[in-house]
Amino acid sequence: VAAWFWEHEISGEVLASLTEEDLLAMGMEPFGRRRQLLLSRAKLLEELGLSVRKALSPRTAMWSATPVLDCQP
Repeated sequence: VAAWFWEHEISGEVLASLTEEDLLAMGMEPFGRRRQLLLSRAKLLEELGLSVRKALSPRTAMWSATPVLDCQP
C-alpha cells in the first residue's frame, strides 16, 4: 500500500478525503482492498480523535502539512 500511495502521491490530506470511487478510479480493483483501506483510515482517525471532516479542516496541521507516510524508495 505504501508504494501505491507514493505512486499516486497520496499525502495525509488526500488520504483523509479519498472515497471508494476515487480508489477504484486509481485502479485499486479488489473490493476488499478498497474497503480495508477505508476501514483502516477510519480507525486511525478515530484513534487520533479526528473525523474525516475534522481531518480535512485547514486547522488540522497534522493532515494538511505533512504526509502520512514517507514512502520514498
